Amino acid sequence: MSMTSNGIFTMRTPLHGLYGLGLFMALVPAFFAVEFPWREGRTALSSLSMAAALFNMSYEWLIVSGFDPPGFRGLTQRVATIVIFGWYSAAAIAVGRAHPASRRTELTGGPGGQ
Repeated sequence: MSMTSNGIFTMRTPLHGLYGLGLFMALVPAFFAVEFPWREGRTALSSLSMAAALFNMSYEWLIVSGFDPPGFRGLTQRVATIVIFGWYSAAAIAVGRAHPASRRTELTGGPGGQ
């Protein structure tokens, strides 16, 4: 919903981002790093997830506080988009590699390979 409102409403209006709903996007990588049971032995993925969460919160603070340099707003927004949404790609690849049996079950139609 937050991203849809970003596309409809211009920046500097409260409806752009639905009154800060996008701030919760930083919680997704943090919860991912903490909550998944297979996190043991995956310190690189956990570190990447926490770094993405910290970067996301830092960038949101930069925007809300007005410290985003006016001449570089487009550049900082694109870099932040690559980092924030790139994390989703990295997490999806890691989950797919960590659980190949669940993928095989979906493709064969069930646990017995029917």
